[in-house]
Amino acid sequence: MASRVKAAEREHRVALGERLYRVRCDKDLTQRAAAARVGIAPPMWTRYERGLATPSAFTLDRMARALDVSPGWLLSGPKDARKNGKAGQER
Repeated sequence: MASRVKAAEREHRVALGERLYRVRCDKDLTQRAAAARVGIAPPMWTRYERGLATPSAFTLDRMARALDVSPGWLLSGPKDARKNGKAGQER
């Protein structure tokens, strides 16, 4: 049971990282520039993108604001549309 929970947590972190990567690239930001916008160290951004760490709610909110997406979209993907109400499109 515990291994299934850990696997699900890992899957969630990887999916979050993929969305961070996609939206960062859509905005033509380097990891360093994205990290600076959020106020975190670049190596920490890399850990989030690679699915090696999970941001706190506070950091997730700052990431969403810096990238102009909703925190829910970062967590859940297309089911939870971006800020403008259309999944996959920026404001």
